[in-house]
Amino acid sequence: MLLQIWHARGDCPRGIADVHRAGEAALDLDVADRTRALTDALAAMGVDVARARAFGALAYTHGGAFDDAIDLLRGVDRDACDDLATRTLCDVVALGALIDKGAQDAPDGTALRGRLEADVAELRESRRDVLLGRALGTLGRVELHSRRPDSALPLLHEAIEAHREREPHEVPRSRMYYAMALRMSGEPEEALDELRRAQRELETLTRPYSGEYEASCRPFIEYELARTLVALERYEEALEPATRAIEDCGPAAWPALGLYRTRAWTLRMLGEAQAADDDTKAARAARAKLPDGMEAADRIVEESEGLPTDSGEVY
Repeated sequence: MLLQIWHARGDCPRGIADVHRAGEAALDLDVADRTRALTDALAAMGVDVARARAFGALAYTHGGAFDDAIDLLRGVDRDACDDLATRTLCDVVALGALIDKGAQDAPDGTALRGRLEADVAELRESRRDVLLGRALGTLGRVELHSRRPDSALPLLHEAIEAHREREPHEVPRSRMYYAMALRMSGEPEEALDELRRAQRELETLTRPYSGEYEASCRPFIEYELARTLVALERYEEALEPATRAIEDCGPAAWPALGLYRTRAWTLRMLGEAQAADDDTKAARAARAKLPDGMEAADRIVEESEGLPTDSGEVY
């Protein structure tokens, strides 16, 4: 009954789609803070709030508050949780937060990866494909961010197939990561084919499910498309998706930061030095909105001042 009242008030997201509908960092953090307060109160009354904490943590990650996400999940007694779905969701969100921090290879990240691999083994046996796709995609992202794209490719391909079975609206997002692994592996032409396919799937698979979710995925796919076109030295073509994605980002700092860097590259290669410098200034402003200590973000700002770097980088 308490949980029914909680959802009726609208204080806690019911699922991942609700987190995506928040749309902006300030709203994501507001959802997360309200979820934390309510789960703390309900946990003190003996209510199982593990799954709700996972959704609250996911909202924190969308707002860039990765440490808050990890801290919220520390309130979940994972070993006491008998539900495979809840355990997997907590592991996916926690490992995702560490990936976003660049800490996936730290001891906590290694331990979480082992737990998620165990989850995947159980999910394969139970054929619960909804969570299987999310778990495989997260493991694939670990490999990407650890600069092991060849290891990421089979995980991300399996994630696409798992999503196709049960969550087709997630296929374009997983395909984007698959394309990223191809680009990092030195196969930008194949990556471009996958990204064109992901763009079509956004229209046919994701938009019918949720216009809000489709809108949240589109800038990331456009970003990777621009990144891949730069890798192919097709600079004029890269300008259009980069500019379109920057406009779609609104006030969000990410992926706007990476997009400004990518567009600055293209402008410099096209001889538009002043416009490129303007994008570097915009990249610095976007970086200022992100948490301190994000080395990848600092590196992206520095890269925006020069010419295109190795296409084997994640971002």
